[in-house]
Amino acid sequence: MKLKLIILLSFLFFSCSKNKKTTDSVTTSSDSLSYYYNLSQKDKLDRVDVLRNLDKALKISENLKNSPEKRNIVADMAFKYYDLGQDNQFNRSSDILLEDSYASKDSINLGKAYRCKATYHKKIQSLDSSYYYYLKSEKLYYKRNDQLILANILLNKGIVQYLRSDFLGAELSLTRAYTIFKDSEKKDKLYATLNQFGLVYNELKEYDKAVFYHNKALETVIEFKLQNEEHQEAVCYNNLGYLYLKQKNYLKAITNFEAALKDKTIINDDPDLYALLIDNLAYSRLQSSNYKDLPNLFFEALKIREKLNDPTVVVGSYIHLSEYYQKTNNNSESIKYSELALKKARGSNIANNVVLALKQASIVDKKIHLTILTNTSK
Repeated sequence: MKLKLIILLSFLFFSCSKNKKTTDSVTTSSDSLSYYYNLSQKDKLDRVDVLRNLDKALKISENLKNSPEKRNIVADMAFKYYDLGQDNQFNRSSDILLEDSYASKDSINLGKAYRCKATYHKKIQSLDSSYYYYLKSEKLYYKRNDQLILANILLNKGIVQYLRSDFLGAELSLTRAYTIFKDSEKKDKLYATLNQFGLVYNELKEYDKAVFYHNKALETVIEFKLQNEEHQEAVCYNNLGYLYLKQKNYLKAITNFEAALKDKTIINDDPDLYALLIDNLAYSRLQSSNYKDLPNLFFEALKIREKLNDPTVVVGSYIHLSEYYQKTNNNSESIKYSELALKKARGSNIANNVVLALKQASIVDKKIHLTILTNTSK
């Protein structure tokens, strides 16, 4: 599931003078910063030219004296780098903004810097650091009584807490976010909060609550016409399907996954989501001894995931293929895919991947099973 962080920007608008002395020459470092940043904002510039001008402005800012104008421009640059997916420059500009804002006691830009740092660390899965910066920004925006930005911080802090397996903490953060979003015009954020509630209650094994919140999220998408290229309806159906899959209600799981896949644009807009849906559908069918389109759906999901270069989901595909061949009494193929899962898991250096791959390998391969028994008995 993909949730995009909404960052409320405070753009500065610079007037463009026609005075030749201003436009044709850059006389100071401060002027240079404004000059190159403004160039990056011009209409009809391609991505390469936008980044070239932003990077020049960033380089100038690194050696420029701290000032309100510099901090405001660097803040806008950070948001621009985020929008462009330039993680390194986003982080560097956030560092500059944080250092200067802290030194000058500029609480407005310091809040922006904390949010940027939290977002960066969340993206690279440095969850402790992300949580730290969300806490910092939460305190600032609470003091300023900026309710919508505070709610957005609480939502994202809740997501980070969920990823850190702090489910009760996530529930508390999401509850505070919900109380603000429910009466606001930010219905997309209300949807995201309801959806995250569903995920949290799923992990807490409070399945009735999880179903309730995923259904409320779906109702919100439909009522307020929120569906866009992020395919919110499909996300809701997938989450409901996964809930039913965990409860071994395979018919309801299949119904929800199939409902999501009625949207034929997902495969192009979001291959990751499409692969997740067809893999979940295939696994639900396998568990109910319904072999329609198997193992083709598993292989289709695997092909997409290999291109996306995410080892965790590739390991999952290999394990599901191993389970398929195990259930259809093709032991050699089952062992083959369990070995591929284990190899990929070890290469990923992610402990949970290795645990899951070893579990499947020990089931289908007697040699691995005996090795594990021998090691645990020592």
